[in-house]
Amino acid sequence: MTIVIDTNVYLSHFRFGGLPSRVCLYCLEEADVFVSPFITNEVNRILRDKFTLNDTQLTVVMRTFQESIVLVEPTSPLPTLCRDPDDNHVLQLAEFVGADYLITGDKDLLVLDPFGLCRIVSPTAFAEQMQVR
Repeated sequence: MTIVIDTNVYLSHFRFGGLPSRVCLYCLEEADVFVSPFITNEVNRILRDKFTLNDTQLTVVMRTFQESIVLVEPTSPLPTLCRDPDDNHVLQLAEFVGADYLITGDKDLLVLDPFGLCRIVSPTAFAEQMQVR
């Protein structure tokens, strides 16, 4: 199974735990999880600027994050389907890696389900489908 997890789910995982954490951990154990430099940069920036992690905390979180996923640089054309142009980068990655699932809490992405062969689902819907506890 090939999965792309959107920035908002990673941020919830790192910061708040709960269902997003269980979904992320399940995906990391049971699937190939792909991210792009766009997503890693966005996660890094928000953890630093919005959640005010200090340099040491940020280094630990980002090192652990990057050891757990497959980093790829999509070379396919950037879609233009989303109201928020940043969301197009997530779609580009999902399309480029042939993702089975894109897991997101972003309503602008959720309304696009399905995106080709990729299902776009919330963490809750994914957890229910995969029986993540």
